[in-house]
Amino acid sequence: MENVKISRMEEKDLKAVIEIQAELFTSDLQEDISLLRRKCELFPEGCWVVKSEGKVIGYLVSHPWLLSCPPMLGTYIESLPKAPDCLYLHDIGVVPRMAGKGVGREVIMKFKEFAGQKGYTVISLVAAMNTYEFWKKYKFGEIRLDPKKQQSLVEHYGSQACYMTTAL
Repeated sequence: MENVKISRMEEKDLKAVIEIQAELFTSDLQEDISLLRRKCELFPEGCWVVKSEGKVIGYLVSHPWLLSCPPMLGTYIESLPKAPDCLYLHDIGVVPRMAGKGVGREVIMKFKEFAGQKGYTVISLVAAMNTYEFWKKYKFGEIRLDPKKQQSLVEHYGSQACYMTTAL
């Protein structure tokens, strides 16, 4: 991948990230810019953009969290847990025109390396919009949540929602 740079997300990148979300996700899975901004404030080192020729073509948003207790989409996070036991991959996206060019793979591999360097032993995420098989390729496996949490997951992320983790 030539001319692709992964760097920390900045305020000036937020609009481009929101535009990518609009390209990739149904409206019920898009988050308000204020929620994205908040995640960047809480854990700036875990919020990245991918740029090619100076333009944002992808992003990743993550933060420390608690296993088997995924934060629900569209909710404001007041603070991070005092004793997190995983790094939660909240969102990742790459513009469709870059599909199949290895951008997503490079971001995921760098993220796994970052998580390990930060001392995390587990990454968690919610697979939505039929992405279960995609995440399996990166060694994520489904974790069954209690029925109440699973119902909440489906209500916030859609009927295809699946909580997944991978050990580092």
